[in-house]
Amino acid sequence: MARKDVRVERRKELIEANIHCIARYGISETTVAHVSQAAGMSRGIVNFYFDSKDQMMLDTLQYLSNNYLDALRSAAEKQSDDAVDALKAVVRANFHPSICQPKRLSVWAAFCGQAHANPKYRKLINSFDGAHRLLVSELWAMILKNLGKKKKERFDFAWELHTMIRGLWMAFLLDQDKPERELMADRCVGFVEKQIQGLVLAGDTSQKEASEIRKTAIKKAAGGKKKKDGVETKQLDFEDLFKRATAAEEHGTRVEDDDTDEAA
Repeated sequence: MARKDVRVERRKELIEANIHCIARYGISETTVAHVSQAAGMSRGIVNFYFDSKDQMMLDTLQYLSNNYLDALRSAAEKQSDDAVDALKAVVRANFHPSICQPKRLSVWAAFCGQAHANPKYRKLINSFDGAHRLLVSELWAMILKNLGKKKKERFDFAWELHTMIRGLWMAFLLDQDKPERELMADRCVGFVEKQIQGLVLAGDTSQKEASEIRKTAIKKAAGGKKKKDGVETKQLDFEDLFKRATAAEEHGTRVEDDDTDEAA
């Protein structure tokens, strides 16, 4: 293994050890000695990779954020030709065992608990959450366009879905009889489908008409590379998406501010 690869891997091992320690002791009580012992490395090695405990904590939070956003990006890109499937994939990625697990969620909650007093934590967490909401809102905008609806309400939907997912994370973390990850994901996907059907069924619709509309609502909302009228569905630029969320947080603005509402 090349020296650079060794350094990357060792740093990752130290961060994973820090995650273990935070879950066990909390942020304030975790020490360099705890991390070195958990990693099976000397304190000198820990100090070589991190200038301070504070830097180690920040790097750990960034590491968790990057892993999470990479998982969402990968899930959406695998379904990039279908807006509804892409959104469902993003929802389910939130409940994948690599993300929705007690240790990582407890560490995430610990950072959130200190964010009010630590501007650096708050900045990273807001960028992280902003990127998630922005991804959801972009996918929802594509769905609205496929349904011939205006994009005006897309940020409200993103907030609602984001809040629902975060609430279920906390339920999973705190409930002794932990709910099934698949069940939580199904509930969120069901929420998405009901919102789509609600858009299509808005207005006076007979029961028979509603039944027929429901059969085609999800398919119509999904779009695809080519629709029957020859309109090509927008492809998301994921690099730009996450850069926009980070830049918005750095400038203290909302990611929505640089986007205009338009009719489909």
